[in-house]
Amino acid sequence: MSSSLYQDVNDTNVFHLIEDWATQNSMEGYIRSERFSVLMGVLKVLCAEAEVKYQLITSKLGNKITEV
Repeated sequence: MSSSLYQDVNDTNVFHLIEDWATQNSMEGYIRSERFSVLMGVLKVLCAEAEVKYQLITSKLGNKITEV
């Protein structure tokens, strides 16, 4: 549904890519896609060290976030 790229203000070598998916199946499909494979390949080539984390948030209710 959306994606945003942020650069860490304390370490300009750190970036955060935040993506919002309508469903878990949509996210999993993207992770299995060629586009995601290309992104991971670019990270391996351009970065000395890369870390990928996934956080599934099932709902957003006001300020309350439910994680699984």
